Amino acid sequence: MKNRINIRASRAEDVLGYVPHQLTFHPRESLVLLSMRGSSLGATLRLDLPEAGDDVRLAAFAETAVSYLRADGDADGSLVVLYTDSPEGADPTNPTSFAYWPLAVFLEDLLGAAGTPVRGAWVVGPDSFRCVQCRTSPCCPPQGHPKERITESHVNLELMLLGSSVAATAGEAAVLVRSGSLPDAAPAIRSRARDLAAGFDGQWEAGGVFMRLLGSWDEAISSGDAEPGVLAVLLASLESHHVRDAVLVLACLDPAAAYYGAAAHGRVDPLRPVPPELAAALPFEGYLPGRSGPEPGADLFTDILLGSYEPPVDRERIARASELLALLHRMAEGAAKPAAGTMLAWLEWAQGRSSLAHEHLRTVLAESPDYRLAGLLESYFGLGTLPAWLRRPPGAAGQSPSAAA
Repeated sequence: MKNRINIRASRAEDVLGYVPHQLTFHPRESLVLLSMRGSSLGATLRLDLPEAGDDVRLAAFAETAVSYLRADGDADGSLVVLYTDSPEGADPTNPTSFAYWPLAVFLEDLLGAAGTPVRGAWVVGPDSFRCVQCRTSPCCPPQGHPKERITESHVNLELMLLGSSVAATAGEAAVLVRSGSLPDAAPAIRSRARDLAAGFDGQWEAGGVFMRLLGSWDEAISSGDAEPGVLAVLLASLESHHVRDAVLVLACLDPAAAYYGAAAHGRVDPLRPVPPELAAALPFEGYLPGRSGPEPGADLFTDILLGSYEPPVDRERIARASELLALLHRMAEGAAKPAAGTMLAWLEWAQGRSSLAHEHLRTVLAESPDYRLAGLLESYFGLGTLPAWLRRPPGAAGQSPSAAA
C-alpha cells in the first residue's frame, strides 16, 4: 500500500501524473476516482470499466465505485479519470457522443450527493487527454492535450526523483513485487524450512504449536523485520492450509482473533500441547494476548476471509504482511510456494488492489494449476467484489485509505 502523498492538485497534468505512481502501473480501460481534502489528493480507487452502452449497468457500476470512495470520510471533493483507448465519440466536438458520457453524469450526481462534488473529470486516451465535459476550445483543443504534458508534469518528475517507478501494466507491477532482493541467508533459510516442514508434519494444528506460531507471525508483521530463524519457521508453516488462512485473519486483526476463530472452525486442537522434541524449534514462547468481550468465533474468521467483515481493519498491518509474504514467496519452495503467492494475492485484494491480486493468482495457477484456493479466489475476485472494510474509514489514527488497483 502506498501512503497518501501531500501534493497540490493545481493542474490536470499533475493529477494525471500522480495516478500511475499511486497505482504502480499505467491504467487502461479503467475508471479512477480520487478523493480530495481541500486541494490535496487523498484516496485512489481504480476499477475496470464495464462495456459502454448499457445505462442501467453503468449506473450500478457508478454506485459501487462511489460507495468505496466514501471510505475517505474526511473528503470534501473528488476527481474522475476515465482511461480508454477509444476516447472519441461519433462527434468529437460533442461531449455527449462520448460512449462513457452517461457514466460521467452518474458519477457527478452520486459524488455530489455524497458530499464530494466532482472538481475535475478527464478522459485519457493513447496519445492525448481532455476534460470530459469540455472537449473543444477554449478548455481543450479538438485533438486534446498531448500526453507528453503528463510525463513532463511537476508531480510526475518529483515522484520519479523520490524513487517511485511505474510499470507499463499490472502484470509487470506484480512481477516487480515478487522479484525483489533476497537476504544473504536465503539458502540457509530454505534448508532450515525444509527440515522444519518435515519435523512438524501433522503437528502444525496442535494448539500449543499453533498459538506460538501465530505469535511468531505477529511479531514479524508488527516489527516489519524477522531473523533468519524466524523466517524459516514462517516459511515452513505455510505448508499448513490452516496456518495459511489464520495468518490472513491475523494480518487484518490480531493473533487472538486468528487463533480462536481457527479453533471455532475446528482447524486447531486446543488441547494438544507442543511436542517436547519440537519445542526448541519455535522461537516465540509467549501466550496469546487476551481480548475483551467474547472469544472470536467462526463467523468472524469466515467474514475476514470473504471480505464481508464490516468494522475497520488494520490497513497498515495488512501492508506490512504483504511485504513479508512477498519476501517469503521469493524464498518458498514446494507446497509453500503457491501458498505464499495466494496469500500475497489475497493481501493485495484486501488493500483494494484487485488487478495486482489477479496477476499474482495467474502466476500461482500457471505454476500450480491444482492449487485449490488460488482457483477459488480467482473466481471470487472475478466477480468484482471488494472487501467491505474498504467502504469504511481506516480503523487506526494515521492510516490512509488504500489505493485500489
